[in-house]
Amino acid sequence: MATTTTMPTSEVPLDLAVLRKSASTSYQECALIRNSDLDRFTGKPSSGDRASFPMKSLGLVLELGQTIIEAELTDLHANGVKMIAWQPAVGQIDTLKTSLWNSNRVGMWNHLIFPIKRKEFDAALLEFALNNPNIVNSYSFDGKSIAPPPATIERLLESFAGYLKVESLPGIPIWKFMDTPEQLLCFLHKFDIQQVQKWLVMESTSKVHQLGSSIRYFYVQPHDLPDNYFEDICRMVEAGGSVDMNKVRYNLKRAFLIGYAMEFGLIVGNSSLKQPRSEYIQSLNQNTGLDFSGFLERGYTSVRPEYRGMGLGTKLLEGLTKRTQGKKLYSIITEDNLATQKIAIRNRTRKLTTFFSQKTGKQVGVWVNFK
Repeated sequence: MATTTTMPTSEVPLDLAVLRKSASTSYQECALIRNSDLDRFTGKPSSGDRASFPMKSLGLVLELGQTIIEAELTDLHANGVKMIAWQPAVGQIDTLKTSLWNSNRVGMWNHLIFPIKRKEFDAALLEFALNNPNIVNSYSFDGKSIAPPPATIERLLESFAGYLKVESLPGIPIWKFMDTPEQLLCFLHKFDIQQVQKWLVMESTSKVHQLGSSIRYFYVQPHDLPDNYFEDICRMVEAGGSVDMNKVRYNLKRAFLIGYAMEFGLIVGNSSLKQPRSEYIQSLNQNTGLDFSGFLERGYTSVRPEYRGMGLGTKLLEGLTKRTQGKKLYSIITEDNLATQKIAIRNRTRKLTTFFSQKTGKQVGVWVNFK
């Protein structure tokens, strides 16, 4: 089985040219193939020794139309498939989303190949890709190269980015410096996939920094926030979901505590302990029959897409929970928000009850912390 090189986590930047040169030495060990050719490339030698097979890492090109269950993806990954280049069909976004999540879960890199013509691809899928870089790891508009998209599509990309109002990170994902999907595959063969996802190239220096290597966490009362941070946090919350910004500003200004994470001089994640309005406590009582008077509410957790999957949300909530000064906490989580529910479980909270929220139009759960 092929081995990957894991570079040490450090604030000291790496060099893009050195990394590319290192990856190029493994070109003969990688192949980007179509599904119809898979058996020819993954067939084990008669000795059964997979390590003696010349192709150590494979990239699989798939057109949407076939269903791939997670068990099949696990088997493909075990046979050296490190990247799937998906060529999606219009109108099948839900099916592909499931496949993308499953592929990511077993440890593969997801690359989407969109058609070059705007009218031929699903705009909703492109929006999903832009706002979930932890699931859709890279994309291109040509199966043979990873070149910048045409100007018409570039404008569309800008309009779809959910965190457009938030200040951009100071670098560019390293995969955008690859020339072709094959070169990207060689990179994934040489280096750890989880690490490549985090590499950010500073254009002015070509130095490569690793996202998450120098995050700092802060917990302050609203009036102690540094200048402009309040507005930055509001923009983060707005980008993270559909919220009433007038209520967000009101609630944050009178919050019990605000937690935020910073890197590169930018806020990359935030959460808070809110002091619920009395009318909301009454509404909860009517919906659940439970009294939450005197409780704090955890909420407005937002993490930049590039930092998802790194545990920022969990760490922020852990820090806030330690600073409650003995007050009890509850949080409202929609039943379809499995990611936030997992964070809640890791933070020693459990679901007490559910009710239908007229505001969200969804079934929601009420989660309470326990010792």
